[in-house]
Amino acid sequence: MNISTAHIAAVVATGLAGIAVFQMALAFGAPLGRAAWGGIQTELPTRLRFGSAASAVFLSVGALTVLGRGGYWSAAGLDALFRWGSWAMALLLGLSSLLPTSPPSAGGSVS
Repeated sequence: MNISTAHIAAVVATGLAGIAVFQMALAFGAPLGRAAWGGIQTELPTRLRFGSAASAVFLSVGALTVLGRGGYWSAAGLDALFRWGSWAMALLLGLSSLLPTSPPSAGGSVS
């Protein structure tokens, strides 16, 4: 089976778009906060809603960049942007997965 760059780009862009839709739902006040931002609130406060909106924009731009890299659309002179943008997205998403997702507990370390 030959999996092309276009197929991989479509799968990655679909994942990014799905997460962007989730983040927009959070930004508009959907009671899904337990699945995001540390899971403390059901409905996010205003500052986290803005964070979700910014995340949705970032992920949407990433999805468009990956689709451009996969050859789904093109514009004159943007090939380098698609190439470097795809690598930048991979790097930023990879680095963000290394960050702690919740604050340390008040009780200290668990033995």
